[in-house]
Amino acid sequence: MISRLTTVLKNMFNFFGLFLPVNQILDNCDFDKTILIICHGELNVPPNGWGAVEKIVSEVTSELNAEHYKTIILNSKSIFAWITVRIRKIDLIFLHDDTKILRTRFFWPRHKLILFSHYGYAGFEQRWTRKYRISIQNYFKLADLVVCLSPTIYNQYSRYLDSNKLLIVPNGISLNFPLHDFSIITSSNKNLICLGKVEPRKKQFELYKILEDTKISVDFVGPIIDNRVLRLLKSEEKLRKVFLGEKSNTYLNKLFSDYRCLIHVSEAEADALVLYEAQLAGLSIIVTENSIGSQNSKLPWIKVIPNNFNLADIEFALSSVVYDKVQVANFARANYGWKKQLKPLIERLDTL
Repeated sequence: MISRLTTVLKNMFNFFGLFLPVNQILDNCDFDKTILIICHGELNVPPNGWGAVEKIVSEVTSELNAEHYKTIILNSKSIFAWITVRIRKIDLIFLHDDTKILRTRFFWPRHKLILFSHYGYAGFEQRWTRKYRISIQNYFKLADLVVCLSPTIYNQYSRYLDSNKLLIVPNGISLNFPLHDFSIITSSNKNLICLGKVEPRKKQFELYKILEDTKISVDFVGPIIDNRVLRLLKSEEKLRKVFLGEKSNTYLNKLFSDYRCLIHVSEAEADALVLYEAQLAGLSIIVTENSIGSQNSKLPWIKVIPNNFNLADIEFALSSVVYDKVQVANFARANYGWKKQLKPLIERLDTL
């Protein structure tokens, strides 16, 4: 009861511009057509550390600017920030917060609205919350176009929405940083890395318990909110060398070079950005069926294990997956860049 009251009060204060985690209006470039990009208002764009959606928005904004769209980013819960942007000239709206569909339509009732849902369980109806189900059934239809991050999500949404309003646009990667130096890679580079917020949905705790008494080492990187892991860390200080916590983006780029393979065992994902980033760094991938997103399971450096994986599944994946950092990174650079990934969306914008 206290927790719910705290949430209600927090939302009310944020609505009126008080105690905001973020209050951003970013106006970029000067072109004829203007796209308003609306974010959650929880983390900075670009993020200072963690924040996949905010990172995606930042990188996609750069690509839209390159395509000669002016962009305005509204990243605030404050009603006054929304009112401020309301008077700007807007042509299209990209909404990255599916809880703000009604508010967005109230402020811009006749504008073309493109909705992105980053909900981890979007492709798994049996796991939808009541609130999300109501949104799908009643509010998603208010968008002119709904972007699906994977074919699984597209198939699920097709049961409730006109397929003509759906478009598959997977996540991508920014190519605006130096190439990795693969000449320093040695055969001793065998560790697994599991990168992501440590929470029950991503099943790092289960993965750790399976591997804790084996010779397979794995490092977990990401902010920790799973209480089971937090209790472990209190009782066993040495585990802080396994659960490394949150790291900066700059550190992560260097960290990837220390590993051969990324493992991602989430019970559900829309389209995990980390899978693209790891491949750009040359890492092979082990992923569960429900967390593969838009990845191509036929690629030799990607191995899919069951959702209810065990040690034998992981051992077989490690022994059979292809390790070739140069090949993987070159493929990622050629196929996962935002310019290529966004092409269907850019083409669709011209018809809206």
